Amino acid sequence: MKNLLPLLALVLMITACSNNKGFEINGTVENMTEGMVILQKVVDNNLVAVDTTDLINGSFTFTGSVDYPEMYVLKIADMKMPVQVFLENSKISMNINPEDPESMVVTGSESNDNYKAFMDGVSEYRQQINELTQQYREASMNGTLTEDMNAEMSAKANELYAQQDIFIKESAFKNASNVIGPWLTSQTMHLFEVNELDSLNSLFNSDFNETPYAKTVADKLVLLKKTAIGQPFIDFTLNTPEDKPLAVSDIKAKLLLIDFWASWCSPCRKENPNVVKLYADYKEKGLEILGVSFDRSKDAWLKAIKDDGIKWLQVSDLKYWQCEAGKLYGIQSIPSTILVDENGIIIAKNLRGQELEEKVAEILD
Repeated sequence: MKNLLPLLALVLMITACSNNKGFEINGTVENMTEGMVILQKVVDNNLVAVDTTDLINGSFTFTGSVDYPEMYVLKIADMKMPVQVFLENSKISMNINPEDPESMVVTGSESNDNYKAFMDGVSEYRQQINELTQQYREASMNGTLTEDMNAEMSAKANELYAQQDIFIKESAFKNASNVIGPWLTSQTMHLFEVNELDSLNSLFNSDFNETPYAKTVADKLVLLKKTAIGQPFIDFTLNTPEDKPLAVSDIKAKLLLIDFWASWCSPCRKENPNVVKLYADYKEKGLEILGVSFDRSKDAWLKAIKDDGIKWLQVSDLKYWQCEAGKLYGIQSIPSTILVDENGIIIAKNLRGQELEEKVAEILD
């Protein structure tokens, strides 16, 4: 037995080493010989350096381990654009062209293969949208933009955005069993209805439950269910332009529209004339509106109120996207609206323009 102890210790050491499998990144950068390479990850919405190395004769190496496949960012010497890669515990090779970082070739990471397949697909829509935007700018600058052209380009852009949204949602479902599903969903949750998000969440591989992506989706789903149509509104208190606290529960109306907006939000400002007319038409019939601004500058907020002729109630904590009321309702894009009936029940969400007017008329006329 005594003679077996060294052998047993060796076996245990080998086993332990084999269980500590990590990653190894071997990268090359074309036409660049030296400089610092920084490996970063996103922590609390900020890029944090986790390791650094030197570029030697155009090559660099990183080693380590990750608990789960995760998006990392490489900042390389004086390259203007960093590159992104899904890192997992495997041997990964990277070839990077500083002049065209998007053409980077990565092998050895299945997660990154899935990520690239998605990015290649969505880039086709983005390229078409960019081309259309360029055509619009050129026509606008040289004075050849007609009303018909403007309408046609707007319709085409809306169609492309709609197709892109469909592609994103389909890609999330397609990748639900790998880490790209939770990652993509966490980046685009505003595109999904509650039932779609619930279905996706149930399809996610349990191996990725501890990723920040899956946790973000799960947390958002809980919040959306609390603020879904048919649920009672969630109360909050923010200050008015006169710095006086105003709670949602202080407002008595047959119908309350909570309107999340900001002075810097172009779609919000374009929608404001419709809301001004709606308020004028239905205020005496029981409509009240509470504007919740995502502004940071009080002066900009007050100027927009004056310029747009806003007469309804306004509140803000001037915290931009960290607005406390926005967090309570899971707001990820603006303009966003919540319609609350006289019993305090949410009866509609994200209605604008004609749809909003028809809904208000249905209740108050």
